[in-house]
Amino acid sequence: MRIIVKTMQGLEEVLAEELKDLGGKDIQILRRAVSCDGDYELVYKINYLSRVAIRVLIPIVKFYARNEKDFYYRAMDYKWVQHLSSSNTFAISSTVNSSYFTHSHYVALKLKDAICDHFRKKMGRRPSIDTEQPDLKFDLQISGDNVNISIDSTGDSLHQRGYRIQGHQAPLNEVLAAGMVLLSGWNKKSPFVDFMCGSGTLPLEASMIANNIPAGIRRTNYAFKHWPNFDNGLWRRIQKEAKSKIIENDIQIMANDIDPEAKEIARQTFLSFNFARNIELSNVDFKELEGIPEGSTIVINPPYGERIGEEDDMDLLYQEIGDYLKQNCKGSTAWIISSNFEAMKKIGLKASKKLVLFNGPLECKFHRIDLF
Repeated sequence: MRIIVKTMQGLEEVLAEELKDLGGKDIQILRRAVSCDGDYELVYKINYLSRVAIRVLIPIVKFYARNEKDFYYRAMDYKWVQHLSSSNTFAISSTVNSSYFTHSHYVALKLKDAICDHFRKKMGRRPSIDTEQPDLKFDLQISGDNVNISIDSTGDSLHQRGYRIQGHQAPLNEVLAAGMVLLSGWNKKSPFVDFMCGSGTLPLEASMIANNIPAGIRRTNYAFKHWPNFDNGLWRRIQKEAKSKIIENDIQIMANDIDPEAKEIARQTFLSFNFARNIELSNVDFKELEGIPEGSTIVINPPYGERIGEEDDMDLLYQEIGDYLKQNCKGSTAWIISSNFEAMKKIGLKASKKLVLFNGPLECKFHRIDLF
């Protein structure tokens, strides 16, 4: 069975390594996705264990269409009874990048019509739509005239770990945060530092990685749990095996933010997560932060200065970050993500590596700076 796992741009190589470790075969890197061969056990494992996967799809049909009529009839001709019965419920999500089809919601409605009409013609009864907890969720993607339809095994995006305490205005995406930690090459032995931690996503993902905590340990719902062939025994075994590998790593993780509200959100999140209780959390201007251990891995996501008039403020802030790193963090490695390429020049330290990542729609560079 072919499986397609979606991720964020720049994290494809990290995801490929995860799939290899989980048992995926014939792994191929795609754009913002990785494909592999596997079975339903692998589908369950990816959903539960992958730190950088966003969605796990099982492709079922591919065809070409350049107009609404072709699309409808080719979709209706597919043998939907292989996956659905008239008593099941289903939902459709869609992504369109095509000059032939310009409205994703409209093509989703046409696919819904094609599926229902297929059942009316064959069975005399049609399945129902359920957008909340459908038995099957279909993922429709159209690129040009290339139509791909898959079964979505995930449901809500896998970045929704289930530990987020609401309140912070711009929290870092959990998948991106985990990807940054993994890309940094942190060895889970040296101290991990984030002195601009916001609501604490980077330190928390680092703690989960250090303690072998499954990425989905707090999630309760996946689309595959509503499938007619869901194997609850297999699912419980996968969870049990993963939880048996959790360790208590007393590695030093330091988190700091100048914003008291963000710090309080981080504190509450850490307290609710047993293995994050030992994160050292402080609330000072980073320039006043003392005691960064030599040999630390420092990963930070500073403000980018997207609002008009913030250019000078950002130049000063980035200059202060560079000065602090030079004066206080010798012998460590710093990784900084930013979409503000001009402000990054004010750091005043040469990057030994620059990786392209996306924070939402913003193209960023993830800079490695070796502090000798």
